[in-house]
Amino acid sequence: MERVVLTQWPVGGEQSLSAAYSDVPADYTGPCAVELDGNEVVVFPSYVEAARAACLAVNLEVGGYSSAVVMLATTKQQVTYESADVWIL
Repeated sequence: MERVVLTQWPVGGEQSLSAAYSDVPADYTGPCAVELDGNEVVVFPSYVEAARAACLAVNLEVGGYSSAVVMLATTKQQVTYESADVWIL
């Protein structure tokens, strides 16, 4: 599966970007994890909420992270937030 760019934001001009990506198949709707800046992981009950959180995370005015990757949650990962709105607050 090819990584999909969800959104990108310029950082410090046009030289670098913060970006949110998805590694989740298009037809998947179940629990997803979002990896933030390569280390912090949050888990949501659905792809829609995970994708929203990833996009909010890399928005410099909202989340301030430089990267976010949506991926399938493992069976061992528990949902940590029910929605992107609850997480970002």
